[in-house]
Amino acid sequence: MRACTCIKIIYYTNMSKKRILLCVYHFIAQDIAIFFKSKGWDVELLGYYENNNPNKVWRHDTNTILKQISNKPTLFFTLNSQHLDKRICRLLRSQKIPVINWFLDDPFSSISPWYIHNNYLTPSETTTLWCIDPIQTQKLAKLGFQTVYRPHITTHRFLNNLPQQPTTQVSFIGNLGLTLKEKFNAFVNNNPKVINWANSFVQDFLNANTRDYEGFLSNYTPAPSPFSFNYQSPSGTQQSDFLKFLTSAYTRKHLSKILPKNNLQIYGDKDWLECISPKVFGGRVNYQTQTPHIYSTTEININITHLQFKDGFNQRILDVLAGGNFLLTDYTPALEEYFKIGTDIVCYKNKDEIPEIIKYYLKNKKQRQNIAIRGKEIVHKHFPLDKLFNTLL
Repeated sequence: MRACTCIKIIYYTNMSKKRILLCVYHFIAQDIAIFFKSKGWDVELLGYYENNNPNKVWRHDTNTILKQISNKPTLFFTLNSQHLDKRICRLLRSQKIPVINWFLDDPFSSISPWYIHNNYLTPSETTTLWCIDPIQTQKLAKLGFQTVYRPHITTHRFLNNLPQQPTTQVSFIGNLGLTLKEKFNAFVNNNPKVINWANSFVQDFLNANTRDYEGFLSNYTPAPSPFSFNYQSPSGTQQSDFLKFLTSAYTRKHLSKILPKNNLQIYGDKDWLECISPKVFGGRVNYQTQTPHIYSTTEININITHLQFKDGFNQRILDVLAGGNFLLTDYTPALEEYFKIGTDIVCYKNKDEIPEIIKYYLKNKKQRQNIAIRGKEIVHKHFPLDKLFNTLL
């Protein structure tokens, strides 16, 4: 198991109370804030989704943040470089404020020289980058940063989310994101040559039945690529991000074709209605209040990991398992650092395996329950939010 070191926090002797600036537009923002408050810290939450609605975000302007930094907080904590513009980074460095930037699950947070430079991040003794993917963590280290491989965490609402009487056999929670195709087309100026190449690439990727997006892309030769994929440039990074996320969307769409249609529920954006019936579609759900109930009343919860994860795993895996609920997920190598495949967690490596795996575990309830219990034990041991952040104090 890879070691998870942590940043050394500097405490200012002229401060009567430790203070953290949280710049977090993510559904775990309030959970992190609650934890630090419980430990006696003052917390300034610079942004979060109100009621889990991405359209209702509390935002602070740059001048407000600069004022908060000037008051010398104990720690500046952000996700996916949120708020790290040029002026803020310069002041953080000059004040020597410890910074933790956690690259979490944003599909457009590519780890590339251009991305890092564009967000004005520079290697320093006071800046530590966390990353949920081991391979991406190594890339950051090669750029000269203090880096920590830091997998996802889960929160109390899932750790206490015990299985209930099932109401659904199979469910999946996650957006499809097919509307990105329109944005992609606009990004490439509706160039038919580029669009046709991208469509062919996506289809061939699906037929290859692999998760190795980077490897497949580098060896894809049916036609010359119209993209540059130059990760030293903004356009090259954006082109890769758009294509990767579009490929992820069609990977999820393909899943909807092979899942059993009886007693199935899929939750997420309205794009799903392009490929599933309204009867199967459950709509968007609130992460805090609805998601735990769905996990605990589903016999087999499905996970599909976005392709920006080269080696790591997403939060859905931990949230499902945390309460002792059963999960079927695609395989990523990092899972084996914590879980025994087939004993603590069930994975598929080929999408075509999914129907038979579902059929088997629906028939074998006791085996399904035993695996879920062992998965729960692993999650409670390694992945609670409190356990992670206690290492900082």
